[in-house]
Amino acid sequence: MKSKKIINYIEENKDVFIDFLKTLISKDTTNINHGLDGGNEKNGQEIIISKFKELGLDIEVFEPDNNKLKKYKESSLGHNYKNRPNVVGILKGEDKENYKSVILNGHIDTMPFASIDKWFSHPLDPIIIDNKIYGRGSCDMKGGLAALILAVEVLIKLNCDIKGDIIIESVVDEEGGGNGTLACVDKGYKADLAIVAEPTELKLMKAHMGWVFFKMDIEGKSLHSGLKWLGVNAIEKTIKVMDGLKELEKEWLLEKRDSILPPPTINFGTINGGTAGSVVPDNCRLDFGIHFLPTDADENGLGSKVEKEIIDRINLISNGDAWLKDHKPKLTKYQEGSPFEMKSKKGFLQIFSDNFKKIRKEESLISGSEYGCDARLLQNYSKVPTLMFGPGSIKQAHGINEYLDLDQYIDYIKIIALSLNDLNK
Repeated sequence: MKSKKIINYIEENKDVFIDFLKTLISKDTTNINHGLDGGNEKNGQEIIISKFKELGLDIEVFEPDNNKLKKYKESSLGHNYKNRPNVVGILKGEDKENYKSVILNGHIDTMPFASIDKWFSHPLDPIIIDNKIYGRGSCDMKGGLAALILAVEVLIKLNCDIKGDIIIESVVDEEGGGNGTLACVDKGYKADLAIVAEPTELKLMKAHMGWVFFKMDIEGKSLHSGLKWLGVNAIEKTIKVMDGLKELEKEWLLEKRDSILPPPTINFGTINGGTAGSVVPDNCRLDFGIHFLPTDADENGLGSKVEKEIIDRINLISNGDAWLKDHKPKLTKYQEGSPFEMKSKKGFLQIFSDNFKKIRKEESLISGSEYGCDARLLQNYSKVPTLMFGPGSIKQAHGINEYLDLDQYIDYIKIIALSLNDLNK
């Protein structure tokens, strides 16, 4: 009977829930230069604070602190957090000793927007077309964040018995690397389960890839292109290394397997070198990234084993080249992120799968994510079993005319509300 009441209440309040999402989208919460130069998240966090007050939640507001975060290997230091607060709302359970507590995590920041003339409407003026809501952050991930909050509101309005604590984290700077969630980890928030509302198309994702990004500098010998044979072309030497790394990627494709994740990849992002077509280039920089499987993580959950494979392969290539063996490429790691894999035997997946089927009338898909998110921080640092699960498709994130399917949005509110209610039985 309670399930039916929850579903009916959400159906009756669909328009109100969509209006709340519209309000959230309309606030500029862009992350500036991946967090280094600050961000506008406060505009959206004011809406979140107001909603938390309306719901009677205990509220904590705090800015990430670079000094406190520097002890974490995955922190992105040097970011400006002035007027960029995390907002955490806590619904205290009546019997948290015997019932499951939950963290509901979503990021309020969005990527910047451009090419406004190509949008159906201004990115901060949400518009609905064919039951899709368009606007910056609609998919990534104000839709998921709004839905998490509204699911809790439903339980409160219907006077459902909340036995375990529900902790809602509206975090900043996810697009800058995750320091907002890391600051929540540092604050000590813990639970029996965490949900991160990344856009997964309502797939239940219990793992994602890890990543390591490098800059590689190769030295050459410059002179007039007419005497090319007397110089050393740094771009061509870089291509030689790239070809060797592509061979390593092929080996990974054959050797490394995972039931829900793709094989590891090496992506060449940018290549820059030289000054003119008439000059043999004496320098070249390659920016590239590796995405790797949870099974390839080291004892700290990071990518040092994969990093060693990369270094060993570059050395192998260099030692076979008359120039590179004495002028080794200089490799600089500039970002890394751990993979994660949900490890829980408590039946959490079954609860969400059952409610997915109840609402969507089909079996849920359990899979893994090719891209990373804040789920890794909750799972790997707080040791909280974590699930990526949210409305929308990552294909819509960051792009022009970003949108969220409103049926997924409303169904997600239902699934989360029902599942939170079931966790309290």
